[in-house]
Amino acid sequence: MKNYLIRGMTLGFLIMSCHPGFAGLLEGFNYDTDGEAQTDWVVTLYSGAGSGNVYAEKTNKTEGVSSLKAVYDYTGQTYYTMTMTKTLSTPIDLSSIKRFRISIYGDTANKDKLTWYIRFYSTTGHTIRFLDMDRLGDTGWRDVDFDLVDLTSDYWVSGYWGHYGDNPDITSINKIELILEQTNLATAPGTSTVYFDNLQMFDDSNQIIFEAIDNFNYATEGELESVWTTKTPTPPPTGFAIDIATTTALKIEGTAAMQYDYAIVDYWRNIWCEREIPAARDFSDIAFFRIWIYGDPAISDKSPLMLFAVQDTNNNRVYANMRTALKTGKWSCYHLSFIVDDPGTGSLDGPFRQDQYDNGGDFVIESVYKFGLNIQGSTQYESYSSTCVIDKMELGYRGFVPEPQTSTFEPWALYE
Repeated sequence: MKNYLIRGMTLGFLIMSCHPGFAGLLEGFNYDTDGEAQTDWVVTLYSGAGSGNVYAEKTNKTEGVSSLKAVYDYTGQTYYTMTMTKTLSTPIDLSSIKRFRISIYGDTANKDKLTWYIRFYSTTGHTIRFLDMDRLGDTGWRDVDFDLVDLTSDYWVSGYWGHYGDNPDITSINKIELILEQTNLATAPGTSTVYFDNLQMFDDSNQIIFEAIDNFNYATEGELESVWTTKTPTPPPTGFAIDIATTTALKIEGTAAMQYDYAIVDYWRNIWCEREIPAARDFSDIAFFRIWIYGDPAISDKSPLMLFAVQDTNNNRVYANMRTALKTGKWSCYHLSFIVDDPGTGSLDGPFRQDQYDNGGDFVIESVYKFGLNIQGSTQYESYSSTCVIDKMELGYRGFVPEPQTSTFEPWALYE
């Protein structure tokens, strides 16, 4: 059993570990003193948001030594926040986790004036979050469960968009944040006290349906190239290179993965490989994509950018950025919330945005038929060759399955 227990094992941990799918206690909020709690959870407030702090609560708790008591004196300014941040001493891998549970003691008097959410920071500097639509809830303890399909990109964390952005690598989570935010009903100052306890992780879920885009278990390079095709600019610039091949040396699971060799010789020049699906499909119910990448630490001082593109039958497409993983000598798992910016309003809704160099029309999410992996150089005058390995591309959406899924990857319905 995986165990990501950060603080000491408690009786509560032993009890919870008997639950089906239980994978670890991510945070038990067990503190002997207020000072310990305040050192672990650093409080910051948006300018004009009021004041607040956290404390070790020894009496009002679900079990263990204490819970985390959060007291927020708010100002009545809509969307202003109190943020509680815990920086982990060692990044943790959440790629096998399918759902979470946290205990929260609400506040009836302020349940409509404040909402709360939890945010997971990746070492890429980008995040996924769960926003509780029930807000604080009534006074008393309740368990809040949320699955991967409930996690979305936080568009207030800058840098998802344009050529310079990135997205969260869920194999490397280094910060957790709890946020209390004033709603549009917080029209006057007030004080709220909320308690948090036992953030748990589970490696199963009966709320998510996973489908494979590709597991890359091709026996030969010919089989791979019959599915994935490469594109060469016309005319190709001097030194341009792209090659894909089957590799068994590096893989997440199964028998093989795809090695992707490339040479950067020009600023923003596309290096592209893509695959089609047999028939167009409505993707409006898709919650996220996940892609595993093994990068090259020899180019850690360079600026490559990979774009994961989703294209419709009119050859219009949206893309999400993946950057850091191309430069690290380890497996990274990008979690890409399938939320698309509105190109007409310039809104910052999610990590996918429309490609301004596509066929010129609006992307039609109900008619998807192609995926692409596009690599570019994003800094002028850089010229270098590199390689990466791609494996286990999958998508997920909400749907009930009779038995919780603990294994996510067999390439079924999408490409049969």
